[in-house]
Order: sequence, then structure tokens, then C-alpha cells
Amino acid sequence: LLDTQSYPVSRLDTASLNVSAKDDVWNTFLYLPKPLVPDDDNGIQSATKNASDMPAFDVPLETTFFNNSLGAKLISTSMEYLPTHQALHNARLVGYYFSAHWCGPCRSFTPMLAEMYAHLKEERPTHGLEIVFVSGDRDASSFSQYYRTMPWLAVPFEHLQAVKGALNATYGVRGIPSLVILDAVSGQVVASANETRQSVAMACRGGERQIESLLDSWLQRVPQETTEILSMLELSCNELEPRIPSNHEKANPYLLLETKKDQPMDTAARIKEFFEKLVAEGSDPTAAAAKAIGLVAEEQKAGNKLEPGPLDGMAVRMGPISPARTVEHYLERAVDWNSVVSVKESLETAMKYLKNAEKEPWAPKFRSFKLSNKVADRITKLEGGLGLLETLGFDIFATNQDFKAVIPIAMDLEATNQRLAQLVEKLNSR
Repeated sequence: LLDTQSYPVSRLDTASLNVSAKDDVWNTFLYLPKPLVPDDDNGIQSATKNASDMPAFDVPLETTFFNNSLGAKLISTSMEYLPTHQALHNARLVGYYFSAHWCGPCRSFTPMLAEMYAHLKEERPTHGLEIVFVSGDRDASSFSQYYRTMPWLAVPFEHLQAVKGALNATYGVRGIPSLVILDAVSGQVVASANETRQSVAMACRGGERQIESLLDSWLQRVPQETTEILSMLELSCNELEPRIPSNHEKANPYLLLETKKDQPMDTAARIKEFFEKLVAEGSDPTAAAAKAIGLVAEEQKAGNKLEPGPLDGMAVRMGPISPARTVEHYLERAVDWNSVVSVKESLETAMKYLKNAEKEPWAPKFRSFKLSNKVADRITKLEGGLGLLETLGFDIFATNQDFKAVIPIAMDLEATNQRLAQLVEKLNSR
């Protein structure tokens, strides 16, 4: 489908590789700068995500919603007042915990919830769950005493009167303890107070895996629009980072990091270098020689100021290298293979998608489209049309059901539209 990629398929010799699988085993390899499947991988395996590998992007918190809902400030366990948007930074889910010190069931439920919260904070320090205590205590002393047993944020006691009534009514809180889980991006309810108390208790009884499974089940309930926004952010941050292979793994055959090898200092050459410099500046040769020896001795005594870091060196492209192709190259090729009218029609179609995205640049529905629909077919039916679309800055990827084109968040919509207009004008002049 794309002339810059290929999907070769090879049969694995299960006997020689000692693979515990069926006789007919096939392996696929995606031909990209970074191999999707290493050449020593025995069959396709599902990758397990390391808990420490957090997404590189920030979660776009619905700041206005949470400021209106909770107030402009929250307090931390150290009793520090924090702006609400800062306190909830990079939380995927926000839990409102309605509880009070005078409530017996609350005092039993709070330690369970604290156990769950502590484990999730350890496993997913960002892009996880944040909880805000909405107190039902009658005085500041009871509030402070109870809040000291909690590890999360809280609405300040002096602000409760302004927000608690509205929160109770909005989320149908008729008794305590109650926990409401909200999507941080949209503010929509993910899990209501009617179900969370029991599900938290069951997860805590089931252990750490059950706790993580409960969080995952809540994350799967977020609105589709949130999922699309986060997917686009992840795609925008998905850059290939050169790294040094460890001793027990094969080197990446396409992109390596060439590191600087520290060479031992050649003392005589260094003294000569200083000596020639000092003499050129007008110093007496005898004095210059003595000073050069002193300077080299100081260097040896001081040693290196900085240890070489993981980014020391330069990235080196290995393996087959495709020549860089410009928009003009793909445009000329499309015109050679198709009619000028059809090429112009495909460019105008791309402009329409960009103009839709300009109206609401934050809306995912305007930033992606299926390549199988009738409108996009004006582009896909062209021979070389997808290559032209890619060079303009569109991303193209496959889903289980279809191929999609995405307008990256980082794209300058206005500049790209102007570029398309210039290309259309160029075709009009033919």
C-alpha cells in the first residue's frame, strides 16, 4: 500500500530454533528504521509494558471543569495549597472521595482505598489515578484529624461549603463513603458511586493484580474522544530514540549510537600543543615549555569534568537508506502516472480535511479519516497518492479494520494548506 514500507513474511524453522509452537509458524518483519519484530524473535509475542515506561506526553486536563467543580485550590498531605490544575497534573482518572471522620464505615473503607492508592502510585506514578477528599466533617479539627490518615489531595475545609452541595447533587451521593471516578480529559463519569465501593473492596482483597485490573477497567470506560486524543498525542511523541544495545542483545541493524571512545592522553603531544600555542602568543620558549608542562599536569590532576552520558556520540544510520523524496518529486510522479485533473482533485480533497481541522483543531474527529471512505478515495485511487500525502506531513497507519490517515497535532495547518494551494496553482498553470 505504501511504497516506503514492505511486509516480508518468512517461515520459521521450529525444529532448529527449538520453538514450542505448531509446525506451521510464520513470522512477519516490518521494514522500518526500527524493526517491529527483531530477527531473533521466535514468533509474534505480545509485549508486556514496563510500569516505569510512562507516556512522554502530558494528559490534557479539563482545567475549567475541575476548577469549577472543586475550586481553584486543593491541599496536599503537607497542607500546602496547590492550584487545582497543578495538583491534578498528568492524572488520567480523578476520584472524588466523599467521607467523614464521624462515619464508622468510612473509617473502615479509607485504609483499603489508601492501600489501593499507594500501590497504584508506586506502579503508575503518572497517567494513573488521583483522588480528592471531599469531607463531610462538621468542624475543621475533625477534618484535619481525619485527613492526616489519607495520602491524597483534599478540598480545603474552608472551601467545602461552596462546592460540597453541588458535588453531592451532581453525582448522586446519598450516603458515605462514596467514590466517584471521572475522566481527567473530559470530566465525564467513568465509575459511579453505586459500584466503586464494592469493586475497590474486592480488588483489595484480590491483591495487587486485581487492583491494577480495576484501574485498567476504569481506563477502558473513558469516552472515545479521550482515547483518540491520547492516541494522537502518543503518536506525536513516538520518535525513534537511538540507544546503545546491551551486551546480551543484538544491535539494532538500522540505527545505532556511535559512542566516543576515551583515548588515553598523549602527554607529550599535549605539552607540545600548549608549547606551540604559548610561543605563537609571544612567550619565551623556555618559559613556555615550563608553563606547558604545568598546564598538562593540572589537566591530569583535574581529570574529566563530566562523565560521558547516554547521549554522547552521534546517531549513525545503518542498513539500506532510501533517498530523500520531496513533495515536488511525488507530485511530478503522480502527474506522470495519473491525469492532472485527478491529482488536482486529490490535493483539493486534502485541503478540505485540513480546513475542517482548522475549525476545531482540538477535535479528534477532524484529525483522522479512513482511507476507505468515498472522499478519501480520491487520494487513494491515485498511483503514488499516499506517498504524496505522507510527504505533506500526514501520518498513515493500519488498524484492525482499515487504514487511516492522521493529521498530526504538531502540523502547522495554515502553512500546510498554503503549500497545497501553491501546488494546486502549479497544476492549474499546466
